[in-house]
Amino acid sequence: MGWLYMSRAGMGRFNTPKEYLDDQFNCAPREIDGRVRGQRVLASACVSNTEYYAAVVPIESGVEGPAFAIVCMVRWIPRSATNENFGYKDLSERMGISQCNCPERILDLLGPTDNENAIEWRATCRARIAKRKRQLPEGGIIRFSEAIRFTDGYEGQEFVVERAGRKVRLISRDTRARYRVSRLYERDWQLMPQTKVHAAVFPPRA
Repeated sequence: MGWLYMSRAGMGRFNTPKEYLDDQFNCAPREIDGRVRGQRVLASACVSNTEYYAAVVPIESGVEGPAFAIVCMVRWIPRSATNENFGYKDLSERMGISQCNCPERILDLLGPTDNENAIEWRATCRARIAKRKRQLPEGGIIRFSEAIRFTDGYEGQEFVVERAGRKVRLISRDTRARYRVSRLYERDWQLMPQTKVHAAVFPPRA
């Protein structure tokens, strides 16, 4: 399915992409091909109003099946000059998609699957979550898997972490210059072990 666009008026009573899509994917049971089918959204999120993720339970003849993931690409332009305020393209975890920012709480609701694309997609989502959970302590040393080139021409791999509240700057170990790296937690790097030197402790004099 391609993109579907609409105006704010076309969204009816719904004020956000999440509200509209939740309603679209909550389907009351009805007869389809001789069977009574429906589905229910367990939980959803619209990440940065660009990607929608939902854990959805299929229902057939009153029996709920294992939850699966619905994914939508979203475009949200509240002040669009053409009145194309909201657009979406619905996808599925079974399609081999690149939208892999599903929140952990939604992944945890999904049921078992033997679909290879879905298995790979879930693993990729969890790997990204694990990256974002990594700690960057003040004074820590990180090493990127590949050297990063900056606008001043410097290229480096190892940096010292400098924190100022939630902001993180990296200090080059070579030049001591400070840099900011976009999407830092999404990049491939590791925290390098550091040898701690403990103060010597002498026994009291007799």
